[in-house]
Amino acid sequence: MSEVLVTSLLFMLLACSELGSGQQQQNVDNIEMSIYDKMFENMDVNSLLKNHRLVDSYLKCFLNEGSCTHIGHEVKMMIPEVIKSRCGTCGENQMRALKAGLRLFIVLRPDDWQRFLDVYDPDRKEWPHIKAFMDSDD
Repeated sequence: MSEVLVTSLLFMLLACSELGSGQQQQNVDNIEMSIYDKMFENMDVNSLLKNHRLVDSYLKCFLNEGSCTHIGHEVKMMIPEVIKSRCGTCGENQMRALKAGLRLFIVLRPDDWQRFLDVYDPDRKEWPHIKAFMDSDD
């Protein structure tokens, strides 16, 4: 289940893509905080993960294998912080959605999760902490 780190990053990107184009008009500082504040708030994790085209596109961005949208780039820059803090500034709904999304992503796309970990946690130092976060009560 070391896919948790990859999934958290993936879900950040996917959730941000759902925020709408008005969000893209703000300056970078506001975008970063706005995305992080709204990330996962009302996200339908199952629907997002079933959109293979969207997931593939964001994975390419996150894994440095393809281009990123503006929002995708901003989310990609936040991934290390979200991993390290285990979504420490997320609200209750965001944490619940993140945990559910990570669990589902790991089951549905284990190979992609491993690729994600290879990029964002190559030494697997954060994995035990992420696993504990995922296994904690909602």
